[in-house]
Amino acid sequence: MNHPKIVENPHYHLWTDALHARSLARQANNKWDRGTYVRWAVTTSWTVMEIACQDALNEPNISYSFKRNLDKAIENNGLMRLDWGSGIWRVFQLFKT
Repeated sequence: MNHPKIVENPHYHLWTDALHARSLARQANNKWDRGTYVRWAVTTSWTVMEIACQDALNEPNISYSFKRNLDKAIENNGLMRLDWGSGIWRVFQLFKT
C-alpha cells in the first residue's frame, strides 16, 4: 500500500504530533507535564490550521496577521466572509490584528 502523504507531506506529521501531545497530556502524572503537553498540542494544532488555510486559499502569507490575512485571502478567492462573532471564531474577538 502506498502512502506518499506520510512520507512527503509535513501536514500528516504535524497533525499526528498534535494528537500525540494531546494523548500525553491526558496521561500526564503531574500538572507541569500536562501543561507542557497541552501547550505543545495547541501550538502544533494551530500550525496545522495555518498551513491548511494557506494551502486551501493558495496564500502563503496568512500566518503573520492571521485574521486580517485570512479575510483578505478569502475575499481574493471570491468566498463568503467568515463570521468572526460566531462559533469557534469568537475567540478571535479577544485578539487585535
